[in-house]
Amino acid sequence: MTTHAQPQPKSTPIPNQPNVPPYYYEDEISLIDLWLVLVRRKKLLIVTFATITVIGLVMALVTPKKYNYSTSIELGSRVIQDKVQPIESPETLLAKIQESYIPFVQQQYRNENPDNNAVYKISARVPKGSQIIVVESQGGEENGAVYKDLQQKVINQVQSDHKRILEVIRKELEISRNDAVNKLEELKDTVKLLIAREKRLTEIAELIKRQIEEAKADLAIAEKNRQRSVKEATNEAKAMTLLMLDNEVQQQRLRLAKLEERLIVEIAEGQDKLASDIITNERLQEAQKDQIKRVEIQLANLVETRALVPPMQSMEPTGVAKRVILAIAMVLGFVLALMAVFIAEFLQKAKEQMAQDVSSGSESSV
Repeated sequence: MTTHAQPQPKSTPIPNQPNVPPYYYEDEISLIDLWLVLVRRKKLLIVTFATITVIGLVMALVTPKKYNYSTSIELGSRVIQDKVQPIESPETLLAKIQESYIPFVQQQYRNENPDNNAVYKISARVPKGSQIIVVESQGGEENGAVYKDLQQKVINQVQSDHKRILEVIRKELEISRNDAVNKLEELKDTVKLLIAREKRLTEIAELIKRQIEEAKADLAIAEKNRQRSVKEATNEAKAMTLLMLDNEVQQQRLRLAKLEERLIVEIAEGQDKLASDIITNERLQEAQKDQIKRVEIQLANLVETRALVPPMQSMEPTGVAKRVILAIAMVLGFVLALMAVFIAEFLQKAKEQMAQDVSSGSESSV
């Protein structure tokens, strides 16, 4: 019995395109073909889409709510040259928190709770352009107490370290203030001595003035005696007396000149110098008073590091919302359903093609 092969349908070649194979139109896929594939495999499409959607819904319902737990640390500060400056740079403190304080409190909690193997992550950051450290964590509401406790311990570590730094700064300022106060007291004692010395110079000047008056009176008497002796100088004895009176007049004049010189030059210069020293001392006292005020202002403006707010839980949950999870699951389910349909269609076409090739090979051999 002779088996005749079924005639194959002839494909019309595309004009002016001799290199296009005769089965060109058979591999073309139209929207209608796609729609027919979807209709033919709608059960697979619906099942895949429903399965992925249900999985997303379960995940949305099962996934616990996560909240943000955070606190803000304000750095302690001091006043230097009328400018407020932090006692430590935010970058340095951030490095300490990330590399030392957070690992320390986590290890401490693990040692105190060896049966709890959960990892409680804590992060820290510095908002741009600020001098505030934000310490934050994310976790479920059931772990809120743990996160708050760990963050509070981080705050305690920072405050303890900065308290030590502030204590050193405070002692240095107190020493500066005490030095300034002692210097002011020394200046006050010095000005008292200067005033007393000025008073003594005034008394000496009054004494010299009296001595000058006495010297003038003695000189007048000596000159009168000399004039009288000049008239009576008729022998050698009286001439000798006149010579002695001349010497006395010279001595009185010299004495008067020295007293006047001392009054005008020595005493006056001493008084001027003392007056200048007193004015300089008063200026130095004012400068020391200003220095004491500056130091006291610095002491009064020492601000300790503190938490702006205690560790607290955010009012709203953070992370992906349940409706977003469901929406993503639906979109993913639709995409995966389409892929499943086309993969199934491709596998079926490949299987049919292989079966046809096998059948054609058998007929050719017969």
